[in-house]
Amino acid sequence: LLLTGSVSLKTTTAQVKENVRALNIVVQLSMPLAETVSLRLAVIGGTATSGVDYVLPTGLVMFTPGQMSKTITLI
Repeated sequence: LLLTGSVSLKTTTAQVKENVRALNIVVQLSMPLAETVSLRLAVIGGTATSGVDYVLPTGLVMFTPGQMSKTITLI
């Protein structure tokens, strides 16, 4: 399956203080698609360590047909 279009992040960089409990990141498609699409996400934490300073709920984001955005929460 070849897709034309793009995926973007509403938040491309973020800095949070140590006491902040969660960060919401919006993942957005450039156009609605007729098929279910899954994207594998990775987070790179500058001075933060995955599993210690934050947890990505899942590395997979699924878009159902017609859906254009999803919000993921880093805890």
